[in-house]
Amino acid sequence: MNITPLQKRILEIKNIDLENKESLEKFLNPKWDKDIFPSENIKDINKAIERIKKAVDENQKIVIFADYDCDGIPGAVVLHDFFKKINYQNFIVYIPHRHNEGYGLNKIAIEKFIKDKVSLMITVDIGITNLEEIKFAEENNINVILTDHHLPILKEKGEQILPNAFAIINTKQSDDIYEEKYLCGCSTAWKLVNAFLNKYRKDFNIMEGWEKWLLDMVAISTIADLVPLKNENRLLAKYGLEVLKKSKRPGLQKILSNAKITQKNINEDDIAFGIAPRINSASRMAEPLEAFHALLMNEESIDLANKLEKFNNNRKIETKEAVESVILEDLKDRKIVFIGDEKWGPGILGLIAAKICEGIGRTCFVWGMGEDENIMKGSVRIGKDDVNVVEIMTKGREYLENFGGHEAAGGFAIHKDNLKNFENYLKEFEKNIETKEITENINSTKEISIQIEEINKNTFNEIKIFAPFGIENEKPLFKLKLDKENQIKSKRFGKNEEHLEISIGKIRGIEFFVNEKREKELLSKKEFLINIEWDTYRGDIVLKFIK
Repeated sequence: MNITPLQKRILEIKNIDLENKESLEKFLNPKWDKDIFPSENIKDINKAIERIKKAVDENQKIVIFADYDCDGIPGAVVLHDFFKKINYQNFIVYIPHRHNEGYGLNKIAIEKFIKDKVSLMITVDIGITNLEEIKFAEENNINVILTDHHLPILKEKGEQILPNAFAIINTKQSDDIYEEKYLCGCSTAWKLVNAFLNKYRKDFNIMEGWEKWLLDMVAISTIADLVPLKNENRLLAKYGLEVLKKSKRPGLQKILSNAKITQKNINEDDIAFGIAPRINSASRMAEPLEAFHALLMNEESIDLANKLEKFNNNRKIETKEAVESVILEDLKDRKIVFIGDEKWGPGILGLIAAKICEGIGRTCFVWGMGEDENIMKGSVRIGKDDVNVVEIMTKGREYLENFGGHEAAGGFAIHKDNLKNFENYLKEFEKNIETKEITENINSTKEISIQIEEINKNTFNEIKIFAPFGIENEKPLFKLKLDKENQIKSKRFGKNEEHLEISIGKIRGIEFFVNEKREKELLSKKEFLINIEWDTYRGDIVLKFIK
């Protein structure tokens, strides 16, 4: 392989051994047939596919119970398209209403399934902490195939407490030997489909490799759900992006059009900032099933995609108003932030938590409006401290109605009478956290020095081989030092001129949602931390300024 000096430096920063040709090739140029892990190695998956085959053979009613976010919804699409492909009609898709039902499985929904004579429930991105609900389903003759990627509940000594489901497909089970421990919920569901077709493909006359067309959904979820983009996840995201570029889903194409994304050039940023917020907006502002139907292969999906655009615009307004009411300066002394307001809707709590984390780098628990006036909903995002949010909630579960999540993010419900108790618990918990220094020091990161004259399309082409970028495969960070001769020009753009464009010589740089203080700071800088990216809208390179 012809590795350039710049690529060599990036590989060194990523701690990839240049002497190990096999791992180097696997990272830079992963091959599907060679690098995909056998789905059959996942614990319980063979038991699960045999149960699905039995249900299909006996025409048993199946319900797909999926989470309402941009992991569960695409995962529900994967299973929906699979059952349609094998020409099985006796199934329904159920996605709980975020505001009315909350996160996770619930007994009221399961009672409906019992009345409807459902025999098999397949969960997507949900269920690993729903011990009582799954027990209730199984006791009422509904077998549960649980597909999830969240962490199980832990006992005090760290032993996992697992639901009594018919089969559990979750690679985070302590005795699961599967090589990729950090699959997202959608890719876990895709693995179930893949395993089923590997065994029963000929029974249903399904062509070899058909399930790869479902990787458009897997790519969306893998990137949106912030799982590590390495090993098998990197392979799934990389191939999934190629499928996305060719996807014929009318609603998805309309989502891309509304977001001003060119389908043939789609990248991971387009998913994170364009597709995912629109899919998530349905459950945040209205009905999650509308996002599900927007992703199906039918003409009605176009109208639903336009609805998502309206939901997303409303979501932006609500989130902006909520975040502007929070004074970040007042929170900087806390290691764990606990904040809330009964006026905040459950659909924007995760967004508020993420914004606060981004602003001050601290783990943040945010609560707001719940199912009724007594039960508050909550969302949590990890900061820069080395904590596990599920561990925090598990140890404080006496104050919570329910909770779930993975290491970096989660959700919870809490009685309003316990808000103060839980806040006091967090204050005690944070005493054991070793605070990491959160700094804007430009020399504290593994950046690569570069001159403005060295930045061109060839530079970007050297970088893009490392894509898709994301968690644990971050974009290369460059330090750009300006000479006296470098001319800086700036102008604002956007509907309300909220964004800033800075031109350094012939190269454009942009930053979104810039206030006057940040604008003055940028224009006074003599060196910048930047990412070098591709502007698919203009068809040219662009610099992104890093705070």
